[in-house]
Amino acid sequence: MKYFFVKFLIGVFLFLQCSPSSSDKTEELGIIALLLINAQKYGRYGHVSIPIGNNILILGGQNGFNVYNDILQFDPIQNTIFQVSNLKYARSNFKAIRLLDGRVFIVGGNPSPLSAASNSAPPLIQTEIYDPLTNTTASGPNLNQGRSDFSLDLLNDGRVLIAGGKANSILQSAELFNPNNFSITSVGNLNYNRCLHTSTKLNNGKILIIGGINDSQVTVVTSELFDPSTLTFSSSGNLSISRTLHAANLLSNGNVLVTGGYRVTTPPFASNTKVVELYDSGLNTFSTVGNISDFRVGHTAISTASNRVLLCGGHQILNGSPVLSSCELYDTGSMTVVGSGQMQSKRSIHTASLVLGSKVFLASGFDRVDFSSGIPGANKTSEVFDYNQFTSTSVFGDL
Repeated sequence: MKYFFVKFLIGVFLFLQCSPSSSDKTEELGIIALLLINAQKYGRYGHVSIPIGNNILILGGQNGFNVYNDILQFDPIQNTIFQVSNLKYARSNFKAIRLLDGRVFIVGGNPSPLSAASNSAPPLIQTEIYDPLTNTTASGPNLNQGRSDFSLDLLNDGRVLIAGGKANSILQSAELFNPNNFSITSVGNLNYNRCLHTSTKLNNGKILIIGGINDSQVTVVTSELFDPSTLTFSSSGNLSISRTLHAANLLSNGNVLVTGGYRVTTPPFASNTKVVELYDSGLNTFSTVGNISDFRVGHTAISTASNRVLLCGGHQILNGSPVLSSCELYDTGSMTVVGSGQMQSKRSIHTASLVLGSKVFLASGFDRVDFSSGIPGANKTSEVFDYNQFTSTSVFGDL
């Protein structure tokens, strides 16, 4: 099937009620202010969501024409989104992760929107650290290599692995951030250059890196393991189907479930896949175990209770690049889809975070592609999806 916009996919990924009381009037003014702020929101993709206690941080991203530096927070109790701070650098297609001390380490990404095209600035070398206790950001050490669409993983000892990604070419290099001495050092190379891959920390502390796309615009069939004790990468099993913009979830038994994505063997032709694969951490091999209901690229996959994985949204490599509003619940015991439902909005390259009970916060993403420009149209809404009831609730406040 002919693939449209391979280059685009890499670049991407990829609130009034009147009351006479003074306290209510104060609240009303706050609501009006929030409405005015939200009127300026245009949606985002290439952003990051991070759990902070019961709340969720939403950082950065872009809408195709502007790159954002805001830090917002979703409060699931109040069901509202509000701004809490700003990044030092506007960035999209970056990564962020919570350190052992509770602060958030923010790395790399693109400072230019998709509309900048050939005039885009190189990926950022700058890192920064956000403190949720003070709602402030501070500069971190610079990367040795600016990069976007890479992987970022917190190791058991508190260090952070930064691997692969994209700059002028698809990268093979890896770096290590040490929060104890506030340094970033090179840590050798991956066995294969790759971006838009997944990385998963296994129960033994090793990092499993799967798939992605390489410099030839071909999807990668290989996987590899990073060993924090030796600081080395070793080859792991091969996927049955090469893929990028897929999802990988660690299961309670230590294995990893791989879903969705697309593959390219002869550019610019690409195809979707419904095939689900399972990485066996004991055997270090992949096997096919079933199928999901819909083709999904750039979807989210959240591990839930009872060994199930909730897959939401994504888009398909078909004429028109349709974006999905569907969700499906995949049972990793029977390796079958056991339920499905609909989000209120279509979304892809969005973020998903567990919040209260069986609820998942789904933030922004894009809901369409403008074929004249190749730029996705951002969805400024967010919602909370209940995977037990298969119902969705709108969130107050736009992104």
